[in-house]
Amino acid sequence: MEFFQGTIASNVDIGPVRIFDTTLRDGEQSPRTSFSYDEKRRIAATLDDMNTHVIEAGFPVNSDAEFEAVSDIAAATDTTVCGLARVVEGDIDAAIDSGVQMVHVFVSTSDVQLEDSMHATREEAKQRAVDAVEQV
Repeated sequence: MEFFQGTIASNVDIGPVRIFDTTLRDGEQSPRTSFSYDEKRRIAATLDDMNTHVIEAGFPVNSDAEFEAVSDIAAATDTTVCGLARVVEGDIDAAIDSGVQMVHVFVSTSDVQLEDSMHATREEAKQRAVDAVEQV
């Protein structure tokens, strides 16, 4: 904790720490990393056994296999399971339909992503974010 020394006033109560694990989703983005269905289930079971507060299990809209893995993890664990979704109605629907208890929505904000991928202005992207949160 020395790294954090001086970053928070010593009289501030920061409360209990909560763990939001992204191994199954973000960890799989590492070069040459791909988890099999069974590996995903084992990782989720281990995280569940460790009493992790939230497991981000994947990006359900990505593929049928990803949807199935996220659904099975959500059904098999006691931990809150989260699915990732862009601020796109179909992504959010897939996350909700997968049975997760939480949806993590994101929106690209770089000028290149706004123009090339989203075909939206910054204001339109902000409105899509608001709409996405309301949909959940």
